[in-house]
Amino acid sequence: MVDYEYLKIVVGGGVSSGNNSISVDPDDTDATTFEPENRTVGIEEFSYDPNSDTFITPNNYEPAYQPPSPNQPSPPSHPPLDSEVPIEKQNCHKRRRSEYGGSSSAIGINNQGNVLENLSVGIGTIAVNFEKIFNMMEKREKDRDRDRELEGIIWDVIKEIPNLDDITRFKTAELLNTKAKKDFFLKMSPEERSSWINFKLGNN
Repeated sequence: MVDYEYLKIVVGGGVSSGNNSISVDPDDTDATTFEPENRTVGIEEFSYDPNSDTFITPNNYEPAYQPPSPNQPSPPSHPPLDSEVPIEKQNCHKRRRSEYGGSSSAIGINNQGNVLENLSVGIGTIAVNFEKIFNMMEKREKDRDRDRELEGIIWDVIKEIPNLDDITRFKTAELLNTKAKKDFFLKMSPEERSSWINFKLGNN
């Protein structure tokens, strides 16, 4: 038990703080009690600490509610953690996501269009080049067929020239080693061909 005479000397006969008060009287048999929220806490439950010269409140002690001072600023109110986000902000986020998705889709469509356009141009170029190559190959084949035909014609024409032995005919065939010479030789008359052969072989 706390020595009430000693407690009276320490607290000076009475302590008052807000709505709570401590009053010590030697004639009182019961100590003044605190009643925060209908729960009684007796002063005998306080313990004195001689090292710090203070009374220590019990663990189950809760002071009564004190209204804030008019001059004391009230703490800012914060919404509870589980409160809902305003609809405007949610709509803003959704709108941003939809705008971003739309822009991404537009970029994808543009890229796809560019790829298809480049592919179409590439296919067109390949088709043109293939046609040119085909025409060149076809012309070359025709030239070969004509050369083979000319060779047969040239030899027949040489044999028709009078007064030529076989050696002279062979030498004449060697002289006609190009398409231009063959064409030129075929355009000559039989007399011109004989004179040309004699000129080339130095028979004159």
